Amino acid sequence: MKRQFVNSETKRRIKSITLVFLFFISNQIVAQKDLIIQPTESHPIIELDQWKVHMGDLTVDQVFETNSKTKWERESIGHIWREKNQIKWYKKEITLPDSFKRRDIVMEFRVTCGGSIFVDGKKMFKSNTSNGSGILVNNAKAGTKFTIAVKVKNHSGSCSFIQADLIALPHGYAQFFSSKEKLVFNSKGISIDHWKRKLFDSNEDIPDLSYDDSNWENVSINDSWEGENKHAWYRTSFKVPKEINGFNTQGRALRISLRTDDHGDLFVNEVIKISAHEKRFETIITTSADIEKPILLALKVYNNSGSGGLAGASIITEEEYQLKSDLRDVVSRVDRVERYFKSNPKPKVKIVTYLSNLICFKLDEKPLS
Repeated sequence: MKRQFVNSETKRRIKSITLVFLFFISNQIVAQKDLIIQPTESHPIIELDQWKVHMGDLTVDQVFETNSKTKWERESIGHIWREKNQIKWYKKEITLPDSFKRRDIVMEFRVTCGGSIFVDGKKMFKSNTSNGSGILVNNAKAGTKFTIAVKVKNHSGSCSFIQADLIALPHGYAQFFSSKEKLVFNSKGISIDHWKRKLFDSNEDIPDLSYDDSNWENVSINDSWEGENKHAWYRTSFKVPKEINGFNTQGRALRISLRTDDHGDLFVNEVIKISAHEKRFETIITTSADIEKPILLALKVYNNSGSGGLAGASIITEEEYQLKSDLRDVVSRVDRVERYFKSNPKPKVKIVTYLSNLICFKLDEKPLS
């Protein structure tokens, strides 16, 4: 479940989790031996190699239909197929062995061009090259049967289903996995989509506040232009809203994030704020925003080779930015606990149980306003 954190009370809870993690992890994990040599496989695992496959789109009901007349071939994972924009379904029936009994079963799948994983007709999660995992069953019973299907669309011209593992972890991991999902925070602020643009062959001075840019070209974000060793001026006026993602803006600091090609100089109300030599950069544009006074943004973008352009511009409050930083610290510590749990053949289940309860309690003790 993706949760939107929106106020100072939530920030207090995140900081509270961070402080507890600092103490708890240092005492429970860091205090262990400096070097632990693990077996090749820490927990029972099944590698799902052979699958039924069908080239072409089907409804989910057709995929899971009993006694279906749909034609299915057989194929091993790792096979590369190049039929661009085609959809391919993979399907496999499994029965859990005795070694999976009373454990939480995790699916770890990887598909190079992305895929959607279904179990018994229900969509579970999405997978790509770097990640894709979900809980198949909590506290499994030996002999339980499941039908797993993977829907893949080849967008890139080359696609492969490269991993399909079932891992039996000690009971308690499923609760930890679910609580970890509560820490997802995907807010991106307000996108500044509309700009005025003018291309220049020489380093002309920045247009001042009274400059008439009515003859400049209107462009949108993801704009690009051709011309090596040339540059462009972008201008826009940003009216500060009362809040961004639930955070008040009046009298608060605001931060802008930019993506340019190749690099750029940012001016705010005629004053240079940052001269960046990277394609991605960010800076605070005001320490005390005023919703009654628009902010003039001017961006000089330098292009050294190929095409130049403005690929992204977004603004958030500094309060939200710091909250996200605190949350990333929490998530990194959660990930460390997860790595410990998966790699240790006999992990301390009480560690993940405690942290699961901690996350749920801190984030759910009151309804978020």
